[in-house]
Amino acid sequence: VHVFELEMNSGFWNRSQIITINDGIASDNFGSSLGFFEGLLAIGSTGKDVNQTYDQGCVHLFEKNLTSGLWNETIR
Repeated sequence: VHVFELEMNSGFWNRSQIITINDGIASDNFGSSLGFFEGLLAIGSTGKDVNQTYDQGCVHLFEKNLTSGLWNETIR
C-alpha cells in the first residue's frame, strides 16, 4: 500500500511510505480495502489464510508514529 501525504506548502502529494506485511504473499490481496479513522489505518487482506483457514481474510491495523511519521502495524 502506497501512502501519500499532502505537502501543505507546495500543494503536492508526496509518497511517504510503502506499507507491506512481513508474512504476506500475493494471494493475500493485501490492500484490497482501506479505512482511516482518528489516526488508525485499516488495511484489508481478503485472501489471507488465518489459523489454517484458507482465504479467511483479515484486517491489519496501523498506527502512525508521530515521531518518525511512519505507520506501524499494531493489530492483525
